[in-house]
Amino acid sequence: MLFAEISKDLIAAMKARDAVKKDTLSMLKSKLKAKAIEMRVEEIDDGNALVVLQKFIKELEDEYAQFNNVGRVDKAEALKAQLEIAKVYLPQLMS
Repeated sequence: MLFAEISKDLIAAMKARDAVKKDTLSMLKSKLKAKAIEMRVEEIDDGNALVVLQKFIKELEDEYAQFNNVGRVDKAEALKAQLEIAKVYLPQLMS
């Protein structure tokens, strides 16, 4: 499941002391847990997790665009790194 994979990768990021990956996956995991609580289920299924992931990526893309427009390159680069981490969990499109 997507939630379990994110949890496993979060633990690995903590052990590797990868701050950007840890922060990104931590935010994503909290959004997934919040959705599970909202739905009153113990663990969120992959379909709903994917919806939360897509919304999370959209939020990051919007923030990235805003910081890029106002010239905050440092913040934009940090968000770009978070976007790359989050997009790893999207399913691959068939060609």
